Amino acid sequence: ELALFGDGKVVFYPNHGRLGFGAALTARLPDGEAQLIWSDRQAGLYLADMNGDGLTDIVQVSHRAVSYWPNSGYGLFGDRVQMAHAPTLAAADAFRFDRVLLADLTGTGAADLVYAGGQELVVFLNACGNAFRDGIATGLALDRAALGQLQAADLFGSGLNVLACRCQTASGQDGFCYFDLLSGVKPYLLTAVTNPCGRQSTVAYQCATASYLADKRDGVPWVLRLPFAVFCVAATTTRDMTTGLTMTRSYRYRHGSYDGCRREFNGFGLVELTENESLAWAETPNDPPAAPRLTRTWHHIGTADEWPAVLARYEQEYFRDSSGCAPCGDPAELPVGLACGQRDVNDAWRALKFALVRQEIYGPDGTGQAAVPYQVTAAGRTVRIVQPAGRLAGLCALALETDHMQLVYERDAAHPRVSRVVNIRFDEQSGMVLEQAVISCGRPPEDELPDPVIQAQNKIQIRYTVYRYTQWVDDAHYRLPQLAEQTSYELHDPAAGGQERCGCPRNPVRVGAAGCLSGSAG
Repeated sequence: ELALFGDGKVVFYPNHGRLGFGAALTARLPDGEAQLIWSDRQAGLYLADMNGDGLTDIVQVSHRAVSYWPNSGYGLFGDRVQMAHAPTLAAADAFRFDRVLLADLTGTGAADLVYAGGQELVVFLNACGNAFRDGIATGLALDRAALGQLQAADLFGSGLNVLACRCQTASGQDGFCYFDLLSGVKPYLLTAVTNPCGRQSTVAYQCATASYLADKRDGVPWVLRLPFAVFCVAATTTRDMTTGLTMTRSYRYRHGSYDGCRREFNGFGLVELTENESLAWAETPNDPPAAPRLTRTWHHIGTADEWPAVLARYEQEYFRDSSGCAPCGDPAELPVGLACGQRDVNDAWRALKFALVRQEIYGPDGTGQAAVPYQVTAAGRTVRIVQPAGRLAGLCALALETDHMQLVYERDAAHPRVSRVVNIRFDEQSGMVLEQAVISCGRPPEDELPDPVIQAQNKIQIRYTVYRYTQWVDDAHYRLPQLAEQTSYELHDPAAGGQERCGCPRNPVRVGAAGCLSGSAG
């Protein structure tokens, strides 16, 4: 974009790419302060976010003072803020405003001050837009030609900027030199917790870009992408100093989702958790370590437009067996032609964000059975519209689980133990389950077993349960009804359902024609 300053106002021209610049937008500065803004040999004028609120402020830097006018949005700027502990960058006659660089080097969102003095670069960290901290000498000396090319950029995909510019190598070839102030480690994050009972926990972080690049190298591109770097927990280590037990959990992420309309992060579609347990001592030197555990969990992303493509990619990543079980998760129906409008449908889908779609548990011990899971869990959900959208308020929706399927393989892909929970009816106000059916599916027949054993194992068991709750308490107490009575029935000799008895929820999400999402039992 292009911004022009003068006559107590800022004229802004938005950049439309190949179409050129748009019409001018004018924003006036507070009265009495417009004449304080200038850019000459003694001071420079810059645009940077000085307080970390995500809006670009007007900044004025001189040889011994830094002030800025905070951006209030909608073309308005606040009163001038004079930052405390401003550094003395140079003598008044030696100050060069073209040697000043404002960039966020610590990942806080607030721009730090970098000045290229006579010998080297000096960094002054920003304290939340209120003051500056003491200068940090970088030891990076640049000539006059390189100063004009100095910039802050994320060279390593870590979500943190480094100072970089063109320079010549020892052999005389053109190259890049850089200074990484933080060595790729994001500050101000919780890294360790210790309680007084001998338990210590440490947390390590990693940018989601590392998982994205690793999957790209492995030929598994993400179906969704993030427009910016997101720091995530990479590993946690918990130590019991009394027993010597150490539990390590490492995480890997895939399919990061970001809602650009609402400007909110929707999480990751797939999260892989690897758990390892070890002891500092063993009864014998030959005691094998505990087997690791891998949990792969797929989540809803809370958006309707990308959901069919996301679910199709999920199905490619699911474990498939040879037992004849129906695959989990057909593509969901899109919200088309609903009476409540497209915006209400998107709000209803948003209620599904972070909800469980499927989970698989493995034992990656390096054996031939490592590729077969111990257990697979799949879930289907419905979204009920509790309160329609109003003129000033958005739609209020409640996500309810209608289907819950569990397949226990115990690393035997041919003979899973299948059970299913179907929530038939819910309370209209609280969403509590009123009627529920628990189905234990029969085992697939085997030719080598006797007929009586096959008949017993192939039998389907269905338990039907009705729940009754207490009455609603007065609204002032904010108490939900409590379970008062539970009645269970067992259905004897139900009719066989063929292969559908093993079917997973066919539609994890389905959009009804009345503006409310409805689940499918499959």
